[in-house]
Amino acid sequence: MNRYDELLKLLEVDGSNEFTANLEAEKTTINSEDAKQRYFELTDISKEEQAHFPDSFEVIASKNILITPENPFIIEDKNTPVAYHFDTMTFQDGGQIICYASALITVETLIK
Repeated sequence: MNRYDELLKLLEVDGSNEFTANLEAEKTTINSEDAKQRYFELTDISKEEQAHFPDSFEVIASKNILITPENPFIIEDKNTPVAYHFDTMTFQDGGQIICYASALITVETLIK
């Protein structure tokens, strides 16, 4: 089992869906200390960075995301940090990420 699959297991989502920017992906809330520590282990978040995470935060995971000029990946302010995890993120020419909030994005494979 790779790290991404272990993360999906922790989040209790299957992550097999295709994610088009700005559509809902599978999400969960990390709110226990054990889950939070396992999450940090799986995502290689440093001790210094861990100190900035609140007690509870939302995590969104998907196998793939396709970012196009027509569908930029827009991260809205949700009044709490959000962590996004994608196995593969693909940008078409002109695709962009627009972020209005505190967010962490991790990607195993980036395709431009």
